[in-house]
Amino acid sequence: MTSMDPTHRASTAGALVRGTALRTIGQIGWRLGGFAAGIILVRTMAAGDVGKFFFVLSLGALFGLFFDLGLAQSISRQIPRAGTDPLQPNLIYLASIRVLLKVLIVVSAAASLIWLLSSSSRADLVSVSAFLGILIALQTLAGSFLRARGRPWAAELYQAGIPLAFLLAIAILWAARELTPVTVIGSRMGIELVAASILVAAAFSMVKGHDTIRQVPVLRLALPLWLTGLAWVGLEQADVALLGFLTSDRNVGLYAPTLRLAAISAVPFGILFPYVMLASGRMASRSKDGSVQRLYDVAGKVAVASGAPVIAAMFMGPGVVLQGVFGIGGSSVETAARILVIGFFIHSMFGMNSGIAESLVALRALALRSLVTLIFVLAVDVVLISRFGIEGAALGCALGYVTIVLVNAGLVWRSLGLKPIGWGMAGTAGTLAIMVGTLTATGWPQRGLGPLVISALSTWLVTLVVAWRTTNRGDRRMIVQAIRSGRDRVQPDIPRGAGL
Repeated sequence: MTSMDPTHRASTAGALVRGTALRTIGQIGWRLGGFAAGIILVRTMAAGDVGKFFFVLSLGALFGLFFDLGLAQSISRQIPRAGTDPLQPNLIYLASIRVLLKVLIVVSAAASLIWLLSSSSRADLVSVSAFLGILIALQTLAGSFLRARGRPWAAELYQAGIPLAFLLAIAILWAARELTPVTVIGSRMGIELVAASILVAAAFSMVKGHDTIRQVPVLRLALPLWLTGLAWVGLEQADVALLGFLTSDRNVGLYAPTLRLAAISAVPFGILFPYVMLASGRMASRSKDGSVQRLYDVAGKVAVASGAPVIAAMFMGPGVVLQGVFGIGGSSVETAARILVIGFFIHSMFGMNSGIAESLVALRALALRSLVTLIFVLAVDVVLISRFGIEGAALGCALGYVTIVLVNAGLVWRSLGLKPIGWGMAGTAGTLAIMVGTLTATGWPQRGLGPLVISALSTWLVTLVVAWRTTNRGDRRMIVQAIRSGRDRVQPDIPRGAGL
């Protein structure tokens, strides 16, 4: 088959819409719960105590991807290609989970030993982060399996549930006047443990049969993707962890909330990314008519246009936003906020090529470039944070995002002929940048919340109009068909692939 028929394209896009709709709900719950909890913590606890909590979360995320060994990304790549045998995806998951459970035993023993023998408070935080990391790895693996098997509701449930449960715990601790680093971190650990148990149990409930696949081949396929995943999480979390190691918990307590606020601009990208990765693999196996290029262009424009109001607000009036939300301010955090949103903006423009690369590009080439990029970014982070503190952490984070998406854009262009940016994206991103720059130069958005909101919403509206007008009629019809087919439970027929 050389071209994708409209029914299949609509059903594939419909599966994408169903997944992204559920992921949107998960992200909204995650962000609302996380921000409400963060506001309570930042406004009621000392910056150093808040910094300890964010340090554990960031280091735990790094440990989570490290312990995951790339198995979650491998599942997202392998299951859509596993063929028509309904048992094969279950066997892949079982082999992966058994590898991860062995890692769990080793990590738990090592972290317990460190906690028992060390008298350093920093070492205690590291050991707690290691426990948190293995829980995150279990959640990520089970979530990837459920998404790939067409059960995104279960995968996204924990996304919203954990922060909302944590918000409830924080509210109870605040009412009881027991908000301390120990109680806050302990509450989060308990919630993560319950969530990991539920999610893994949900995935196991779908698995029937016995594991007849050797675990070594599964791990061999996963390791290149592991390096790619480490690069991404290194970009997302290394700046916070290194800021804690190289400076102080107080700086972490100021920088981490700023980072989380700026990262809202990348939420649309985060919602679309895993499902674009799955859809690109299905489209490429069915079609040679440029469907993947069209998917990339449309998803990128949606990510940029949807994140435009946050990008605009955080760049035009960072002091107004940070003071209003968290009650923090100062030239260092305002400069950091502007640097971060520039990085997230470029990341949203080009970042979808990373998902397509993980789905379609040779793994060794992808892993090698990711490893080199990660080493470079970590070295730059150490230098910048040591010299500039909070601003250095923001600059290192933004530089890391720009570097890895541009490297992957070049790889996808050479390997698949996928253009990194089209005229539609150029027009959408250019319109956003020009409006934000012009309004910032006038100084009007900095006068207060009202002018800032009007400026941000105006920028958003114009960007949305340009994004829609630069989308051709065929792609518009595809979007409408996808939304309509998303109401049905039709799953695209996945062709037989290489499997394991």
